[in-house]
Amino acid sequence: MTWLGTIDSSHNQVFLYNGTTTVPLGSPVARAGYADPRISGSKVVWADAPGIYLYDAATNTTQLLPNSLGATNPQILGSSVVWSSAVGSDPNNQQIFLYNGTTTTQLTNNGSHSTSTSPQVFGSRVVWDGVNPNSNGWQIYLYDGVSTTQLTSAHAANAYPQISGSIVAWQGWDGTAEQIYLYDGTATTQVSHGTKDSSQLEVSGPDMVWVANRQIFLATPVPEPSTLIVWLLLGASGVAIGWWRRKRKA
Repeated sequence: MTWLGTIDSSHNQVFLYNGTTTVPLGSPVARAGYADPRISGSKVVWADAPGIYLYDAATNTTQLLPNSLGATNPQILGSSVVWSSAVGSDPNNQQIFLYNGTTTTQLTNNGSHSTSTSPQVFGSRVVWDGVNPNSNGWQIYLYDGVSTTQLTSAHAANAYPQISGSIVAWQGWDGTAEQIYLYDGTATTQVSHGTKDSSQLEVSGPDMVWVANRQIFLATPVPEPSTLIVWLLLGASGVAIGWWRRKRKA
């Protein structure tokens, strides 16, 4: 596990617990320095003013990732690291970058007055939310390792995407409340239908969990005919509250 800890009244440092001991990473910096430590296996990433740092416990080495100056919100899975970073002189011109273990690739280039944020990675697949003068509100985008697809088009706030395998999920406004949406590689399904905002979405494999009205919900698929069941979790038990038929792949 990894976390950001306070050294004294004016300094922070990133720490890693390796199962036996706690290891300090990097050097103590001013409280406005290090942020957003994330871990995957033996690797830890975090943000600092010079860019994104990657520590590998297997080799006990730390490196500053290329083209990550001013980057924020790093995410890591395996050898893949993604982040958002301002390009040029416009601090609002936030773009998405992917480090594949060897090189850094800029995935977005939307021009000035554009913002791409909240990246998440699964292998070579990356999702993020973004807005630009040509988009109809905040939209969700998926990079599949080759090309980028815009998954949403509604004039609404679509944000905080999550990805696991071929599954992409996010929060989106339906006119009444924030709902949870699922893209399974073929079609998009609205998973939640309440009148209270759904948030704190997490995805693991085909399963999704989120919070709404101070309650925890779990959506999980069942075998053919490709039905998605949503459960309201009550302590150690659960109550099925709905199911939605998903379009099967051709």
